[in-house]
Amino acid sequence: MILAEIEAAVREMCDLEERGEYRPFLEADLSAFLFHLFLKNSFCDLGRVHLDTRVIGAQNDNTFFDIVIGEVQPRHDGRPAISPETIIEIKMFPCGFTDQEHRVHFEHILNNDLRKLGSFTAQTATTIEFIFDHVDYLSGIYSGKIRESVIVKKRDSIAPATKLVFARKIAGNWRTSVK
Repeated sequence: MILAEIEAAVREMCDLEERGEYRPFLEADLSAFLFHLFLKNSFCDLGRVHLDTRVIGAQNDNTFFDIVIGEVQPRHDGRPAISPETIIEIKMFPCGFTDQEHRVHFEHILNNDLRKLGSFTAQTATTIEFIFDHVDYLSGIYSGKIRESVIVKKRDSIAPATKLVFARKIAGNWRTSVK
């Protein structure tokens, strides 16, 4: 799966939300809906999309990733895992959550997701952090800097090959970008 297909799915998700046809509440909703869009739009075969799964090549055999595109194969210990082509981690800043809850998600991007994606040893896989910001949380300040720029800087330092896919609702309009 290529980045353009993922961008198209994210844009479709935002268009549906804007029309009131889709309203995700949790990150699991985003994972499930992306799974649906990947299949609906024939981005990949059903047997190649996996949710909350282990991958071959992760530094820790017990590391799980939100969405992985790839083939099921045996790991070094014989247990099944995914030989990844694309790995996606998802974070969401939804309506109805407190600033403290959003801060926990924000810091999870910095201290967990990007570290997992940056430490992935199989360099043939595309790694993506998808961030769905329904409340424009990323425009706020963290340690004196705009939160989105903090994420970009952290990615640049520990996971430079990882693409950041942003879907942000700003002043009532959805904006998508890839950095």
